Amino acid sequence: MLVERERDFERLDVLIAAASRGQGSVALVCGEAGIGKTSLIRGLFARLPRGWRAAAGGCDALYTPRPLGPVRDMAEMLGPKVRALLENGD
Repeated sequence: MLVERERDFERLDVLIAAASRGQGSVALVCGEAGIGKTSLIRGLFARLPRGWRAAAGGCDALYTPRPLGPVRDMAEMLGPKVRALLENGD
């Protein structure tokens, strides 16, 4: 259990419920280093219904981030079509 994350999980639970009805969404998690973003995402993944797939990507901590960095992080999970598009620069 994450301390003081109940409100965040309530918000994410609303998105999970909407996704179960076919209404997709994107949740952006941001904050200072060490604030618990990764732990929150791991907690979210643990709450997903059995059989669901989830992917997460992160922005590079660089002055010039790589284009589509988070999507590239998730490319393996998103499948061969997405990987091919990224490899071709589309």
